[in-house]
Amino acid sequence: MAKKVVIELVDDIDRTPLGDDGEHIVFAVDGVDYEIDLGPNNAAEFRRTLAPYLEHATRVSSPARSTARRRTTTESTGRRRRSPESARALRDWAAGAGYTLSPRGRIPAEVQQAYEAAHA
Repeated sequence: MAKKVVIELVDDIDRTPLGDDGEHIVFAVDGVDYEIDLGPNNAAEFRRTLAPYLEHATRVSSPARSTARRRTTTESTGRRRRSPESARALRDWAAGAGYTLSPRGRIPAEVQQAYEAAHA
């Protein structure tokens, strides 16, 4: 019996499929970090809405905060940036295992977990 699992990324606002032109946007408000996946129209609207505030805001970059954010994201979600070689290997494995992935972009967590389980 063959099994084919298809993972489809969708816009978090209107639930339309993202395909290759979707964006994963990370932002922070009041010390809380947020992430959202948006298609081109909603991403443009997001930026248009924030533009007046960003024009008057001061950009802040803190090495300590960046390190803490990366550590927290990796520890809490298990997500981390893969090297291009390991991402390619994971995508090749996923194709052979019956998963359908776009050639670029985020690799769904369940595919990553299945890959790690198969290589444990």
